[in-house]
Amino acid sequence: MTREALYEELCRLLEAAGVEVRVEPFQRPSDRSGGLCRLKGHHLVLLDAGASPAQRARALIEVVERIGLPALGLSGAALSADLLRQLNRRGRMPWPHPREAPGLARCEPPPPWHGKTTGRGK
Repeated sequence: MTREALYEELCRLLEAAGVEVRVEPFQRPSDRSGGLCRLKGHHLVLLDAGASPAQRARALIEVVERIGLPALGLSGAALSADLLRQLNRRGRMPWPHPREAPGLARCEPPPPWHGKTTGRGK
């Protein structure tokens, strides 16, 4: 999934949950491309128009992590596999229940160890 597609998915999910997402030019250059605020009791995300889609997507991922899936009325099943990977990779997503977390990746078992070492200097 491209960063643009990830950004679009995050915008759709947040707006469906009642979080307004606005893209506006920031007057001062910032090291952050946007973030979450509350305005008159409602969640609002302001994103810098000068930021790349990847930077905006990162800011929206931070918003999802901060609010949490249950508060947004979402479950892990509502997210694309790529978005789940992004949230899981960052390690800051509080999964409310093990059933909500994405499954573990399958891998091959390590080769059997036969007690042989490849010691140096011997």
